[in-house]
Amino acid sequence: MGTQTLSHADLFKAGDAKGPLLSDGARGAFVNIPTVEIITTPVAGAVATISAALATPAVGNLLIDGSGVGGAIASSIWTATAARNITITSNNAGEVAVVTAYGTDINGNPQAEEITFVGAATIAGLKTFKTITRLAISATGLGTISVGTGVILGLKMRAVNLVRASFENNVLVPGTFLPGSTTTQTATNADNRARLTPSAYTADIHVMYFPDFTKEGVGYGMAGKPGPNYTAADQPSSSAP
Repeated sequence: MGTQTLSHADLFKAGDAKGPLLSDGARGAFVNIPTVEIITTPVAGAVATISAALATPAVGNLLIDGSGVGGAIASSIWTATAARNITITSNNAGEVAVVTAYGTDINGNPQAEEITFVGAATIAGLKTFKTITRLAISATGLGTISVGTGVILGLKMRAVNLVRASFENNVLVPGTFLPGSTTTQTATNADNRARLTPSAYTADIHVMYFPDFTKEGVGYGMAGKPGPNYTAADQPSSSAP
C-alpha cells in the first residue's frame, strides 16, 4: 500500500467504498475528523486596551500599548491571549475616519482590517487577531478615540459544523457560532475562519467542531492589504507585555 501525504490533500477519503452517492465515483468514502480547540479566555467582563484613549490623534499610526510617538510607527506589538476581534470607539458625533488594523490571525497569517467610525459609538470589527502590529488612522480624529477588544473569539479553521462548546467543567457554553466565510480574505470582509461569541467567559472554552480540511479552510491567502513585507518594513519585531 502506498503512502499518501494527507496534509496536502483537499479531500480525505478512506476505505473501499465506491459509487456516486458515497464519493462522487472515486474510491473511498469521505472522512471528516472532529477537532477540539481550547480557547484561553480572559476573566468575565475583561476588555483589553490595544490603544488607550487619545484626544484628536493625528493622521498616521496610533499608539499601541502606550508605546511610540503619535503619528509615528508604534514600537510595540499587542498580543492577545486568544484571537479576538477589535473595537474602535469615539466620543465625537462627526467621527468618520477609518482605522486599519494590521497584524496576524490565530495561525500567524498576516491580515488587515479596515473599520470605519460611525459618529460617537463603539464599532466592532469582524476579524479576529492574535497580534496587532500597527494601527493606522486615515484622518485626524475629531474627538477622543480608543481601540479595544470585542467578544468574538477566533478558531484556527473554517468549520463544517459545531459539535459542542463547553467550559472545563463540561458546562455548555451559550452563544453564537459562525462556521466562517468562503470568500478570499481582504481588509473589508468577514473572517473566513470559524468564530465563537460566548455569552460569558468563566474558564477556558473547549470547542469541538468538524473542520474544513481544504487549504482555504485555514484562511490561506489574502487579497490586497497587507503586502507580503509590511511587517518587516513597517514594524520592529518587539513584544508587548
